[in-house]
Amino acid sequence: MAPAAGAASSAAAPGSDLEQMFTEASALHASGADLARAEQLYRAVLAAQPRHVDALHQLGALLTQRYGKKQLDEALRLVSSAVQLQPRAAKYRNSLGVIHQEAGRWAEAADAFERANEKDPMNAATLMNLARALRELGRQQRAAEVYGAVTKLRPDHPTAHYRRGAILRSLRRNEEALAAFRQHLRLVPDHQASRFWIAAITGDTAGMSAAPPDMVAGLFDQYADHFDDHLVNKLQYKTPEALRDQLLAAHTHLAATRAASGVGTSTSNGSSSTSSSSSSSNSTSSSSKPAWRRCVDLGCGTGLMGPLLLPYMARGAAGLEGVDLSAGMVKEAARRGCYGRLEVGELVGYLEAEAAALTTDTMTTTAKVENSEPVSASATSSMVSADTVAGQHVDRSVPYDLLVAADVFVYIGDLAPVLRAAAAAAVAGAVLAFSTEALELEPGGKTNCSSLAAGAAAGKAAEAGRKESNKEAEAGSKEAEEVKEAEKQGGGQAQAQGQGLRLQVTGRYAHTEEYLRRVGGEAGWRLVSISQSIIRYNGGEPIWGHLCVMERV
Repeated sequence: MAPAAGAASSAAAPGSDLEQMFTEASALHASGADLARAEQLYRAVLAAQPRHVDALHQLGALLTQRYGKKQLDEALRLVSSAVQLQPRAAKYRNSLGVIHQEAGRWAEAADAFERANEKDPMNAATLMNLARALRELGRQQRAAEVYGAVTKLRPDHPTAHYRRGAILRSLRRNEEALAAFRQHLRLVPDHQASRFWIAAITGDTAGMSAAPPDMVAGLFDQYADHFDDHLVNKLQYKTPEALRDQLLAAHTHLAATRAASGVGTSTSNGSSSTSSSSSSSNSTSSSSKPAWRRCVDLGCGTGLMGPLLLPYMARGAAGLEGVDLSAGMVKEAARRGCYGRLEVGELVGYLEAEAAALTTDTMTTTAKVENSEPVSASATSSMVSADTVAGQHVDRSVPYDLLVAADVFVYIGDLAPVLRAAAAAAVAGAVLAFSTEALELEPGGKTNCSSLAAGAAAGKAAEAGRKESNKEAEAGSKEAEEVKEAEKQGGGQAQAQGQGLRLQVTGRYAHTEEYLRRVGGEAGWRLVSISQSIIRYNGGEPIWGHLCVMERV
């Protein structure tokens, strides 16, 4: 980009004027008041003095800030020149790392940040940049060490404590992770994600009935563009297909039972149909294909379930819908073209709104939908698309006769609210199909901090018994006190497990079959079928889950 005429004429000014020009550019750059003018001035300085090292560096940084990936090549050339002129300058190497980071070249970014840290080891900002690059490269152990270095330099750095805790938890160093999250919570007392992970590690299910919506939305927004590949190929995720098969088998069973008893099924408008009726949401013929009129994919994610459900929607159906907390996920789901309506929102609020719409005049409801504006994920919901998709038209005056939640209830501990809301929005005889992790089949790798502490204490007590040193005995006593405290914190875990659910250290909830039967029944659902299956893999170990189908009674 050529400098402006005024800037170019200023380039011929004496050295003092040149430095004044650079100072003005730096002030405009730092304040963000006029980045375009700052760019002109930097270029004018370099036109007069091409080896002006600070102008080289600052212009490269500005181009990255202002244009992002569009001008990274020029930014890289400028900052690389500054590094060559002053190889000992840490800030130039840090900026070089930022450019590589913007380009997604994480190995080069990490190298630049490492070299910047060598020149200025007390710079917390450089260390934070380095830790992020290491995380992206999968070097979690080293990243945790770097975040730890930041907390030593700046004990009041909340982000460093939180991210260190997150990495340590992923490495199953749960005791250290717990300490990091607690320190973060001391600095940010209202941080729900830290509260959640503390509850997960200690097993305090009673303290967290569900994962914080903002945390879940943020997590999945990050992974939306490559979520399918990670989930299907790396975690061997097959829950949608398995749940569909369970649903179809349950449909055949229900249809055969109703046909044999001569009891009609409920149509989507709530009226009773005879065994020969063809307008019901579920045909009474045991060999017939399902023909659901209105379906919602709860926690639809990127829409993996949508194409599996669409073939079983009735001709002229009220529509296939999807709702998810993550706007990024909903955007990916829209690309599949199989949903008649997609929204960003929380499940209970969404279902309650749909239940309310059933008693509202259709024209009024349509007008409200068409005139509504998108809202944030923290609000009840925001419309993404209400247009006809794949020949569908969503009619909100029709109750749901099919609701599906694949790998969604693992982020909800207390399922009663969502099951009640689902029942309120569904017709009698509607079907709800969902998956949960099976608490009865929980693998050892998911134990909480209290369980780990108890096991560690047993080993240390045995070792202490073989040693005669008073110092070691005192250490053993200290460990015993720590274990008692951990077990006290784990009281919520034992209580929740007795109720049939548990918040695991993975941050996912597990439920028992007994819990699902009991809470489902209280909410107006009857368990039709349930089976256990490996729903995915985590760290190479199989994760067992319940595949459930319930009927609205």
